[in-house]
Amino acid sequence: MSVITPHLAALVLSTLALAGCPGDEPASGAQSTTSGAPAGAPPSGAPPIAGEDPDAVADANAAPSKGVKGAIRDSNGKAVPGVIVTVVYGGEGSTKSGSDGSYDLRKVPAGDLVLRFSGPDLIDNFMAFRIWTDEDLTIDVEMYRGASERAEFEESHGKPWSDANGVVFVQFESRQDAKKVLYGGGATIDAKGAVGKVVDADDKLMLGTMVPDKSASPTVEFIDVPPGEWPINLTPPPGLDCFVPAQVMVKAGAYSTVFASCEPPTP
Repeated sequence: MSVITPHLAALVLSTLALAGCPGDEPASGAQSTTSGAPAGAPPSGAPPIAGEDPDAVADANAAPSKGVKGAIRDSNGKAVPGVIVTVVYGGEGSTKSGSDGSYDLRKVPAGDLVLRFSGPDLIDNFMAFRIWTDEDLTIDVEMYRGASERAEFEESHGKPWSDANGVVFVQFESRQDAKKVLYGGGATIDAKGAVGKVVDADDKLMLGTMVPDKSASPTVEFIDVPPGEWPINLTPPPGLDCFVPAQVMVKAGAYSTVFASCEPPTP
């Protein structure tokens, strides 16, 4: 079994309503590398947006999106009913996956959002992403059973799963084509003790914080991340601007995924 891609193969961030939505594009002149909270960021405890004009963020936060929906599967591709999906930052609301594993959150505001996916005997997943005005996102999530995931983690990483720390994935996504693999992006997290890992072209896990050319996964993984809210510093793939929450919410014994949404610079 693959080292990292099983954790991310079913995490599909699809932008379904990008074109023709006035006011929902990033401000021109955006900075694509982050180094902590920008001026005008939300108060402590809120993950601020990186790479966007504060006024544009404020406008987006005041406007609605169409919502977030998707399917929840286990590592064998089987639907997982009864998973509770909760907005833990950026709005309010919760829902539960149906018998087919599907979930649907409507009336979600535009801006920064963090969703928590949780259920009995499952390892919590926290998803952080940016949703634009009038945008409808599809986020398919793969959930993991506690005992089997701990055993697989120890086998692939050569060390036991930590119930005291969290695991963070920074995943690069193309806003134009969510299935496109993005190479060359990188990320660091300002958390003491966190260790960065990436996957090479042969699907092997190695130390690093930059996605290598022809990597099997456009993702940087951090293990041994202490619980808390930690700044993310982003290096976009060549020729792209990326927009990502500048902080990631990390919980003990849980996964956190930050989606870096990337596109060509605004002319």
